[in-house]
Amino acid sequence: MDQFDHLGQVWLMFSKGEDPAMAGRFRERAMHDIMFHWPSTLSLPVTPTGVIPLHRDLIRTPSGYAVKPSEAHKYDLAVTETGPH
Repeated sequence: MDQFDHLGQVWLMFSKGEDPAMAGRFRERAMHDIMFHWPSTLSLPVTPTGVIPLHRDLIRTPSGYAVKPSEAHKYDLAVTETGPH
């Protein structure tokens, strides 16, 4: 998805489909290939409910995006000294 609030940043989401095991294998292979071709690809956090937080609620870290500690309450995430978990 290339949405109005994150233009130029394509976000990929994968459906579990009718066979979650097969979908998981597809996701892993696809992400392996994506990371091979575009090694600077960053990961997005997925909340316990399966939601990807809003772009404005994220901060970029060396290992991917994370929810801003000040916004963690919106996603029912516990906040520790190192950030939301």
